[in-house]
Amino acid sequence: MKAVTRAHDVSAFIVDWFAKDEMSDLVTNLKLQKLLYFSQGLFGALYDRRLFDESIEAWDMGPVVPDSYHEFKACGRHPIETVEGAIAIADKEAEIALRITCEKFGKYSAGYLVDLTHTEPTWIGSYKRARSAEIAFEDMTQHFKEYWLPKLDLNDEYKDSFVARVHGAFESAQKAPEQSADDLLAELNI
Repeated sequence: MKAVTRAHDVSAFIVDWFAKDEMSDLVTNLKLQKLLYFSQGLFGALYDRRLFDESIEAWDMGPVVPDSYHEFKACGRHPIETVEGAIAIADKEAEIALRITCEKFGKYSAGYLVDLTHTEPTWIGSYKRARSAEIAFEDMTQHFKEYWLPKLDLNDEYKDSFVARVHGAFESAQKAPEQSADDLLAELNI
């Protein structure tokens, strides 16, 4: 099954998410790579399909999407301010998984996320095989189903409630095209 979007577009969503939040730090390339890993794993666990097709590899500093890393490496340790040429995420399930990723994992520093991903069996197993070995999507999905979904406490009631809120807000937005993105987020209570 074809992936929902590209890692480039997921990167744009994540960078924009934190740029809009005046209380949070902007995203560096290092932090972005970890959030791409968590978004792919969470989406796979929730919906049994890939969020994006690009591979994730086990590098020294944790999971990395090589194409994305090279795209933003010129930023160095500085925050990524914008992502050019991105297409907005239109898939509702993708947006749900990305919002959960940003809310649950985005609050942590890049250093903490590196340490956290270094405890992930998917990274450990791939890294032991070979540096820069691909982390198998199937292994990542299984791990997220068994470990992260219960730990994140995204029970069906929460998921169904959140999905219902998102669907309701999108329906309202379609009926009132003059509604701004901020109005939509306020309606979602996010």
